[in-house]
Amino acid sequence: PNTILVKISKLVNVSLDWLLTGEGEMERGKNILVEKPQYKDPRLSDLYQKLESIYNEGSFDIRAKVRGIIEEAYDETKKKETLPKEEVVEMKKTA
Repeated sequence: PNTILVKISKLVNVSLDWLLTGEGEMERGKNILVEKPQYKDPRLSDLYQKLESIYNEGSFDIRAKVRGIIEEAYDETKKKETLPKEEVVEMKKTA
């Protein structure tokens, strides 16, 4: 019987403790303490806080949009790192 509750807990992202007792945080993993990264650049800290807020509070569509934008920017950055210098200059001219 408990294996069924474990499966339900994982499937709907509900804390097993909450499912069994009705106490504590309903969402799985919400009460886990995670050390937040410290950045030397305050702008990066600000971006991290905003990203975390979007991830925790934003709708599925908003989170997907942000992930897409980040992936696209990351891919473009990595692409520039691997391109010959002439192609990077040419990309900047057409942008």
